[in-house]
Amino acid sequence: MKRLQEIEGYVTIGLQGNELSRFLRLCSNHNIFVWNIIFVEWNMIQINLKARELFRTKEYLEKTKTHICYIQRRGLFFKLKRYRAKRVYLICGVVSLFMLFLLSNYIWSIQVVGNSYISDETVREYLKKQGCGIGNYKNTVDTEMLEKQMLQDFPEIIWNSVSIHGTTVHISVKEQIQNDEVQDKKQEPKDLVAPIDGKVASVYIRNGTKAVSLNQSVKKGDVLVYGWVPIYNDSGTEIIKYNPGVADADVMIQGKIKWKHAMDNQYNRRIYSGRAREYYYVSSNFGKYDFVPYMFGKLNATKRIETSKMVFMDTFPLPFYMNHIVEQEYYFCKETYRRDAIQRRQYQFCDGYIKKLQEKGIQIIDKNVMITYGNKQSILYGEILCRWPATKYSVSVVPDIENVGIESE
Repeated sequence: MKRLQEIEGYVTIGLQGNELSRFLRLCSNHNIFVWNIIFVEWNMIQINLKARELFRTKEYLEKTKTHICYIQRRGLFFKLKRYRAKRVYLICGVVSLFMLFLLSNYIWSIQVVGNSYISDETVREYLKKQGCGIGNYKNTVDTEMLEKQMLQDFPEIIWNSVSIHGTTVHISVKEQIQNDEVQDKKQEPKDLVAPIDGKVASVYIRNGTKAVSLNQSVKKGDVLVYGWVPIYNDSGTEIIKYNPGVADADVMIQGKIKWKHAMDNQYNRRIYSGRAREYYYVSSNFGKYDFVPYMFGKLNATKRIETSKMVFMDTFPLPFYMNHIVEQEYYFCKETYRRDAIQRRQYQFCDGYIKKLQEKGIQIIDKNVMITYGNKQSILYGEILCRWPATKYSVSVVPDIENVGIESE
């Protein structure tokens, strides 16, 4: 009963007059229910009355010349009336809940785990073609059929699992280990060639036929080791065939590398003005909505962006991103390098160039550098004596048996 009264709404009113008993008899005769009657004074009482029956008592209040004052209003009716001026917030809340329910029926995130040979972007593009991409209706996705289709379309995958949780598609795959030996057998015959001009410093052959000797001068691109291997007869005096393959050898070529590096004597120095701007904007999977530069003007500034995906209840990724932008304005000032600064920068480039060579397995024996200073540019000339490992290949041409190019030893 009390809950029903809360829903319908009721009021607590104070009545003052000389005919209060007559007023109560009129309410009883006309089925107007009142409760919690409290006598305050001989001519004053306090009662509870339903809100919809309050308007019926107006005639009886006039007949009995009873004055009324409102003490308290309770119930859903009065709460709705109180927030009537804020109905815009209510409408926005209802629309937000509707949009949340609508968006929960679509896919807004894809997570792929266990892949190494197949990239995430490849999987996402494939899912998009299969109707399981970002923005697709998730209730139309058949995960079991998609698992079977992926196994057919990707031979590298030996096991996979597709599941949908909330608005996220979870893809788990297991790829078969690539067999390098099988791949090598499928490769065409290749010869090992010289990477630079120079002399052969060392030769160690594991597979193939030697084409050069120690201390022999070679040009860039000359064959060092043939990929094919001659097969002799039982007596070892005649070649009966050639087995094609990929040359495998450790060959070092000693030679010189020359290079030059030019740099401008003037540079643009970045000076920060101290003016900064910080703001937020929302983006989605379908575009960005950064209107601040167009509303308040663009700045020549460095920009730091922190992006975070909006997630509802930790399991419902939304198709929106919150972007935090911090901009610091700067301008350029033309300045000229001093000679010691030019030297330092050029030597830094030289050290970096040599480090890259060493990372390729090139042994540095000696180096010689020289810097020439001009009005606009300074040029670094360098020459390096090094030993370069042969790692480049060319397609091998297997000779015919009639044209034997190797004598039996």
